[in-house]
Amino acid sequence: MQADESASLRQGIVGAVDARGNRVQVQGIWIDLVAGKTQLLRSGRAAGLDTLAAGEPIRFTVMSGRAGAPAMKVIYAP
Repeated sequence: MQADESASLRQGIVGAVDARGNRVQVQGIWIDLVAGKTQLLRSGRAAGLDTLAAGEPIRFTVMSGRAGAPAMKVIYAP
């Protein structure tokens, strides 16, 4: 039996954001941000993905992105 963890809420600290804003590094792993599909909620309100910053604690869910790579679906930031 295989478990689907896509809806599991994960947490971590943003280690880096790439120059184009297409990926963030959390716990040493690069995860894609997909324009139009990844949603950022900051203090319960929608915010732009460009507001994510290194050192920021986040909680997030993951979906399958391009070529099966992990991508963030929903990001919760303080």
